[in-house]
Amino acid sequence: MVAPTAPEHANECRFYSPAPERSGMQGYERGVVEEGDDGTLRIRLARGLLEQAAKADSAHEPRSIQKPSAGARKPAMTLLGLLHLLWQEARLNVWYPAMDGKRTSGLVHSALRKTASRIKVGRLALSEVLLLSATPRSSAETANESVVQDAIQRSRRAMAVSPLARFDAGKHEGAIFKLPLAGLFGMPYLKVPAEVWQDTEKRFKQELAAWKRGERVVAMAQLNLEAGNPGTRAQVLDLALMHVSEQLGFQGGFVIGVQRYPTLADMN
Repeated sequence: MVAPTAPEHANECRFYSPAPERSGMQGYERGVVEEGDDGTLRIRLARGLLEQAAKADSAHEPRSIQKPSAGARKPAMTLLGLLHLLWQEARLNVWYPAMDGKRTSGLVHSALRKTASRIKVGRLALSEVLLLSATPRSSAETANESVVQDAIQRSRRAMAVSPLARFDAGKHEGAIFKLPLAGLFGMPYLKVPAEVWQDTEKRFKQELAAWKRGERVVAMAQLNLEAGNPGTRAQVLDLALMHVSEQLGFQGGFVIGVQRYPTLADMN
């Protein structure tokens, strides 16, 4: 839980935390986000991390567009909301001048994995299914490979978080069939169904425009993994995009320190 004096500390202080009434957490209905006494955040995601329910559904409807019936639907967090929550809890939305040049990819990865370990979707910690951009022959690549194999064995969905690769008009204009993430090492081939990309184009016009201008955009993709020969493949079930600054903070919203970001109430 946030200490009463936490918002009064300087942003660079390890005891700092935004005030709950300003964090946007109050924008969700009861049961969507619950904070434990140990700091764990338990969330209800619109689509869970276990594949069993999907396998039991009608074979006539593609997995990528399966949705719960209106009568059974409960309030839930969107994939974009989860990406923003992960980013905010990792404090990657906060930047101040003393951090200039110090926020390396290694620090970002460490912050994301550490934060994901205390975000739970059902009984699973997000860190158990999290794939992050990696370089060749790195510990991050090894971690991705381990997550993929474990998820396949346990019939779990995976979550990939990575910046979009640099926009290339020759490759990326028109329909996208392979998700163009940067640092795909250790990740499977990411197939994007036509209806998923069409939905992404409608929902994230500003983010895609920023990507085409050469600006930084981070993606979060929920995946169904498919073991295959010669390699593992994955189908993108849902996709969220987030336009970030060069310091990796959100674009738009209200001010914390010198970095601006939106409230979680806008992400639901």
